[in-house]
Amino acid sequence: MEQGSDRDSLAQRSARRRHPAITAIALCLGGIATTAAAAPVDDLRIAVEAGDSAAAYARFCALPIDAPERAPEFDLWCGVAAVDIGHSGEGVLALERYTLQFPDDPRARLKLARAYFYAGDDVRSREEFESVARGKPPAEVQAGIDRYLAALSEREARYRGRRLTFVEIGGGYDSNANAGVAAGDIGLPVLGPVTVDDFGVRKESAFGWLAAGAEIHHPLSPGWTINGSVYGGGTFYASASEFNLANYGAALGASYRADRDEYSLAYAHGEIALDGSRYRWTDGVGLEWRLNGDRAQP
Repeated sequence: MEQGSDRDSLAQRSARRRHPAITAIALCLGGIATTAAAAPVDDLRIAVEAGDSAAAYARFCALPIDAPERAPEFDLWCGVAAVDIGHSGEGVLALERYTLQFPDDPRARLKLARAYFYAGDDVRSREEFESVARGKPPAEVQAGIDRYLAALSEREARYRGRRLTFVEIGGGYDSNANAGVAAGDIGLPVLGPVTVDDFGVRKESAFGWLAAGAEIHHPLSPGWTINGSVYGGGTFYASASEFNLANYGAALGASYRADRDEYSLAYAHGEIALDGSRYRWTDGVGLEWRLNGDRAQP
């Protein structure tokens, strides 16, 4: 009986010695599995950030959404890759899935705003860009946001129209309002002593200036927009009114946009008045062709 008990105790001690080894092996295998699962996400991210979205999408983004090995980060980077290669709708869905799980990730919300932009959802795109901007991102990120917001404003004007008005007012003091000479009596090398008329002698004066204008862009049909503007302004001197200078004008034209090409035709008229009298006027016609940047750089 005692011999049997000794054998049982030996077996138990041997089993206890094996448990740490088994546990260590299991931990190692678990770590290898975790690394293997994480590696594709890292490779996907690196490829997308390097600008190789097409290859990254083809290699990593075919996994079903419910695949157990598909980490949440797949939605983030596959969404970015999908937008990069022109599958904006698919990219929006993937990025929305990710931001639902991680709503406080500003990087993801920025990617989602960009996806909305290329999917044509201007309202949501603006909301997301402005939401990220309220978080005070770094200067280079804010500069990118500003470019997209400017592109959104331009795009919205093509469909909803745009009206702008401005008024400027100011004043100051000019030590030589007429750009005249310091004294009326001067000596010239050939002519000798010369007396300058009072009109040409320097005059000091306080002044005020006022400017105002309006601009309208009205869409007529897809791609077609009519544009018009008026402006006026002037500088007015308190002690040298004969040098009051005003300028004003108007312009009217139309533009057509097809894909990245934009063509504009406009007529403009402008006038300059000195002391209330017409001093100069201009009329002109302009034709402009503009090629907008690629889709990745608004």
